[in-house]
Amino acid sequence: IGLFSSMNWINDEMFYFVAREGDFFQIFQGDLEENIQRLTDESADALYPQKIGETLFYMKRDMSNQTSITSKPWKPTSMSESSDIPHNIIKKSNQQLCFLRMISEEEGFYLQAPTKKTKGLKIDCYEFYCYHMYQNNENEWISQKAFSFKIPSKYIAGSSRLYESLEPFLPNSTSKGRVYFVDWNHELDQFDLYNFNISDHSIEQANESSPCRSKKQNIFSPYITESKIHCGFILQDERFFGQNSFDTINNDHLELPCFEKK
Repeated sequence: IGLFSSMNWINDEMFYFVAREGDFFQIFQGDLEENIQRLTDESADALYPQKIGETLFYMKRDMSNQTSITSKPWKPTSMSESSDIPHNIIKKSNQQLCFLRMISEEEGFYLQAPTKKTKGLKIDCYEFYCYHMYQNNENEWISQKAFSFKIPSKYIAGSSRLYESLEPFLPNSTSKGRVYFVDWNHELDQFDLYNFNISDHSIEQANESSPCRSKKQNIFSPYITESKIHCGFILQDERFFGQNSFDTINNDHLELPCFEKK
């Protein structure tokens, strides 16, 4: 196996990850003693794994480039054994689905990536759609569009960008009942921060009166700690700074934008 990615820790000793095996990406469990066990074994790519309790959720992309969201019991097996057959939650889609994020065994979010740029007045953008998926009282899985957000193409595409360039802009669903995300404002030429209320599907602007808005500091999606949300930001020369760190240039102290959480 090779091309490792999407590593997540289960505890201090064990973790799970995605790696290429043969023609497809599969999901594996590993530990600090170099023991590797299998979690998937399909003629399809298994991507964006999420361990919730004793259930594995992930996206499956088949040879026709159709993607579905699936689940199966968390049962690591030896590398020589086959794993259980998964159960499809969301039917196959021809759209570019990505970045699955489960917040419980009955609820999660995922993105639909664009296939082309959206032309803007000042700058071209890619528009992403975030979908909310949940299990209803009849144990049926429902998927509906929650919101969309735009990211200028210069931040995520081009010879100087990597696939990981998108990660600082991904919506944050770690706050109970809300999802925080940034969206490009064409008129003000900057990012604005919003929160999506899961219970009533309403959307509010979260940084309307913040100093960052008046100073036109372009911010990333936030990290959330206790009652505060901290946003990294992009300097005028477009160098990226981490969302949970700070740096000093020419003896100037850079303070991270901070907002009160709803």
